[in-house]
Amino acid sequence: MATLYVVMHFIYAYVDISWDSQSMIYMGAMMGLINCLERIVDTPAPLAERRWPWQPHPQAQPGLRPL
Repeated sequence: MATLYVVMHFIYAYVDISWDSQSMIYMGAMMGLINCLERIVDTPAPLAERRWPWQPHPQAQPGLRPL
């Protein structure tokens, strides 16, 4: 979603409707999300606690496969 916002912003920038301060704040936030997206995705999700004794032990989700 952040990437699409950046693309949309630069598509509409030619008509000078996107250079106000609020739009620049959103633009900076979206570029920051894109910049740290790999770190966000790479963080493992915490395992759920076993609620009942007969439940199997929780397994970790498989990680990302390299391209």
